[in-house]
Amino acid sequence: MPTGSLSPISIPTCADVIQQIGIRTDLPLRRRQDLSSAVRRFCRLQNSPPHDVRADPVALRHQLAQMSPIITGLSPGGFRNFRSLLGKALIVAGVTSVPRRSRTPLALEWRQLLERIADRRQRYSLSHLARYCSARDRLPADIDDDLVAGYGRDLVSKSLLERPKQAYRNACLAWNMAVATIAGWPQQRLAVPNHRRIYARSLSAFPESFQSDVENYLVHLTGDDLLDEMAARPASLDTLKGRRKQILAVASALVEAGRDPQSICSLAGLVEPEAAKAALTIIWNRLGRRKTGYLHNLALLLVNISRHWVKADSGDLQRLRALRRRLNPGKTGMTEPNRRKLLQFADRDNVAALLRLPRQLVTEAVRRDRGRAAEAVAVQSALAIAIELAAPLRIHTLARLNLDQHIVRSRPGPRGIVHLAIPACDVKNRVPLELALPPRVVEILDLYWQRFRQRLVSHPGNWVFPGRNGHKDSAGLSTQISQTIHKITGLRMHTHLFRHLAGFLILSRNPGEFETVRLLLGHRSSETTSGFYCGMQQAAAFRRYDDVISEYLAAEENNYAEE
Repeated sequence: MPTGSLSPISIPTCADVIQQIGIRTDLPLRRRQDLSSAVRRFCRLQNSPPHDVRADPVALRHQLAQMSPIITGLSPGGFRNFRSLLGKALIVAGVTSVPRRSRTPLALEWRQLLERIADRRQRYSLSHLARYCSARDRLPADIDDDLVAGYGRDLVSKSLLERPKQAYRNACLAWNMAVATIAGWPQQRLAVPNHRRIYARSLSAFPESFQSDVENYLVHLTGDDLLDEMAARPASLDTLKGRRKQILAVASALVEAGRDPQSICSLAGLVEPEAAKAALTIIWNRLGRRKTGYLHNLALLLVNISRHWVKADSGDLQRLRALRRRLNPGKTGMTEPNRRKLLQFADRDNVAALLRLPRQLVTEAVRRDRGRAAEAVAVQSALAIAIELAAPLRIHTLARLNLDQHIVRSRPGPRGIVHLAIPACDVKNRVPLELALPPRVVEILDLYWQRFRQRLVSHPGNWVFPGRNGHKDSAGLSTQISQTIHKITGLRMHTHLFRHLAGFLILSRNPGEFETVRLLLGHRSSETTSGFYCGMQQAAAFRRYDDVISEYLAAEENNYAEE
């Protein structure tokens, strides 16, 4: 084993990394100090001494993904330098062998090949692979699936690259594109990896009779036929999409359990007790044998289909109900991950950072504005966050906001009152929402609409958040908001957490005001609200108890001083 290299058999600690850096006398003293300092800083951020932090590239990559400049107390440039030094420290110590951004000189054959690529993004996707191969004396003519698969494994297990699987896939796609479009490029095509876990088959994988039954059931859920004896409250488009996915998840799990897909001729085949048990068992195993809300909802759907659509006999219905009861996770309300995320807002500085963010984004975008889409996206993010802070909407409702349909002005001009009015048909639980937007939100909305929005429009319409084919995709807008919040404030927050944050802030200031929270969030039932947020009263109770203890301690100290 060469000097300055750690054993690959056991996972070293950061203390081992620092020790190995210290004995690298071939490096300048200042360089060794900088590398060791980056490792120590990382350990401090983990609140652990170096000998307690494992230098496992996979774990380190995950931990680095949780960090941001504001969390580390560094400027954006300083944070990038810290990440770079940490990666180089692991390479120097022999822990990793694949740098995030390699400076390995390109072999002549690779350099000449990459110079033929005109598209900058395509060339970037291949440059890391080219340097990886150059460092191992592998030329373009040597490229094959085995070599590139080894590159992908090294990215995942031996690098701090943020998205190693995506980088591996992008390199394969870029290579194949070059094979098809650039004359003289080596003609070896690569297998493109697919890392997506797809469990549900498409509807077309099942018999036409099953397809027809599913479509008829979904039409029934819309409630279009008011005279239908089974008609219920009309389901929204989002609910219909969810039901379709749930049905396909159960049907696909039944196939995975050994059932021939062509034998599943209707929904009645899914709600047979033994078939339902086999399908749900597959999903239960996939979930790590945990009872979850998702699994329970699938069982509940099967009960509803059996009762209202298939109209199964009472014996089968009772067996399905018993199965649903056994899968009940036994808890309601907010999930544990969401509760943990809310704890970061017990810190008033974190609340202030989030509240300041919309104005901060707008100010910076206006200052840097050069007519680009980047500034428009920043202001768009600011508007989305400002709306969520004023009216915590579900992401599907937020993404579908339309100026003509949902924004109502009392009169033209800056002095008019601007209302956000969302009819019941556009809300998940069919409770209409109506409120006057605060001036701070209206100011951002007007600036965005007049100056920035047109840069993002590619399709006619007055969607507040335009996308390629109408309004912006809900998942894309959610990711945009979450990433913006984390990048600037360091806070981990998905869009639905805005609703929980509203309840958290109200109840922290005014314990017991569940009705205010219910009205704000549009819950139909006060039981729903108390089920989600009653746990927050415990924190308030502890604070009041601490006040009592503090009073006793203060009195005791006064008595001691008098004596």
